[in-house]
Amino acid sequence: MKQILLTIFFLTSLIFSQLRVGVDMSRKMTEKITVLKSNTKIDGVGFTLGYEKILLSLVGVGAEYTVGGDYMDTIQGYAVAKVPVGVPMLRGVVRLGYSKILGDWEKDYDGGLSYGFGVRLKLPVIPIGIEALYSIHELEKKSKDVEDVEDVEDVANLFGQYEISNTILNLTATYSF
Repeated sequence: MKQILLTIFFLTSLIFSQLRVGVDMSRKMTEKITVLKSNTKIDGVGFTLGYEKILLSLVGVGAEYTVGGDYMDTIQGYAVAKVPVGVPMLRGVVRLGYSKILGDWEKDYDGGLSYGFGVRLKLPVIPIGIEALYSIHELEKKSKDVEDVEDVEDVANLFGQYEISNTILNLTATYSF
């Protein structure tokens, strides 16, 4: 009996899950030091692999790993809401979560709040959908001691005047199972 219940639970959890494979169409990094602001367009393409667990077809949780391009790799955990917007095949997507930096950038930056919004198109019978998502990842520069200060960013960070964020436009194919 226990095995039957576990099997039913496992199969039920798979019914409302979603595998995500995407391409970052555009990435931009913004650094802001009090009144100075610089935008950097990141060259190259980033690729995303993710998984979402959707409950009641409206809300859920997910995780994504993004790699590629000339920029930092990230792993992200998030809560997601997929809200109908009038047409049965179309849903608005809203995300809120936390991004963690990986690789070479990890020594200088901590992760931070991430949020995004977009739209999802999925035909009723076909399990494959398409999602366009604009997301913003706020990062935090790791604090250094006064004797380790090397540049303007470090000085600004000591006084809480340094901000950095990534904006990403991602196009993702989703497979619901």
